[in-house]
Amino acid sequence: MKCVLTSSLVLAFAASAASVAPARGADLPARTTAPAAPLPTFAFEGFYFGGQIGVAGTADRLRDIYSPTGATLASKTIHGGGVIGGLRAGYDWRYGSMVLGVVGDIDGARAVSSETTIFGENIKQVIGVQGSLRGRVGYAFDHLLVYATGGLFLADVSRQYRAAFLADDQNHIAVGPTLGVGAEYALDDHWRANIEYRVNGLATRREYVSPIYPGAKLRQTGGEGEIKLGVSYRFGN
Repeated sequence: MKCVLTSSLVLAFAASAASVAPARGADLPARTTAPAAPLPTFAFEGFYFGGQIGVAGTADRLRDIYSPTGATLASKTIHGGGVIGGLRAGYDWRYGSMVLGVVGDIDGARAVSSETTIFGENIKQVIGVQGSLRGRVGYAFDHLLVYATGGLFLADVSRQYRAAFLADDQNHIAVGPTLGVGAEYALDDHWRANIEYRVNGLATRREYVSPIYPGAKLRQTGGEGEIKLGVSYRFGN
């Protein structure tokens, strides 16, 4: 009799526990998954326009060549530079944290260098108006965009050659590549500040017959480095 009573109590306790467990589970709050955060309003996308100012440094390599054999008689590199500033505009597309874009700029400049060769020729080079058309690819970290850029560079280059009683002025448009890196920071939903460093190729190799020594030619190749600070306004949301 005792054994039957004990078994009945065990079964009754088990049934009670089974009925209480679902009730307690129903009282617990349901787990929810937080929605994905939307892109911030300062997303780096759309059209922007702004201004910039900075400095440019130039390096112009001069080589005196003996024409009949092509031997180098002397070689030196002259350095110069100046302040540059102008306007920039571009358009960006954003894919998650990746940013792809196109940008163009135009700057007024007066980067001057001057040197005298071993033959007594004084050469003065002045880089005037310059500009570029580039692509850029970057990665956005919240308010900050870091990017690499590259494309086509153009510059108005004039050179003055002075030797004794002889003189010659040459002017041409230098066309070359440009490569650089930069960073852009979102000050608010629309205004951006940026810093950019680029190396520009003045490309075209120039050869000039010496007015003093007829058997010699002067060969020139050059390049430019620039660093600029800018501010721009990005349109849209």
